[in-house]
Amino acid sequence: MKNLLTELKTCIKNKYTESHKIEEQDCDETGKLKLFVILQYIEEFQKGPASCLEKIAPQYKKDLTQVDLKMFADAHCGDTIELEAKFYEVDKRKVELKVFVRKIKKNKTTNRICKAKYTFQAIYDSEAA
Repeated sequence: MKNLLTELKTCIKNKYTESHKIEEQDCDETGKLKLFVILQYIEEFQKGPASCLEKIAPQYKKDLTQVDLKMFADAHCGDTIELEAKFYEVDKRKVELKVFVRKIKKNKTTNRICKAKYTFQAIYDSEAA
């Protein structure tokens, strides 16, 4: 198998985006976006890019080896948040899917809310070969 990131780029686009308007039910009593809601958005969002890994080489099993989440700021009720995901190469058989969550302000500038990093590794699966 060639470089995993190169194979991904031949099959799919490498940048995914999605926007959400924060509703009242997504926030706690202080009006801040709940951490659990952010995690749900990220988890649902990463399934699309991650599913593309399964299309690349059926003889390789795609293993999620690590998830890392870093919080930078809060989002509040009424804010619009944007999720952006992109694959980055770690080595020949390992890629990271980084998901950035940012708040879009009224003047079209952004403020980073958090970053999640999913590390996938291609492991040869002899049963699928």
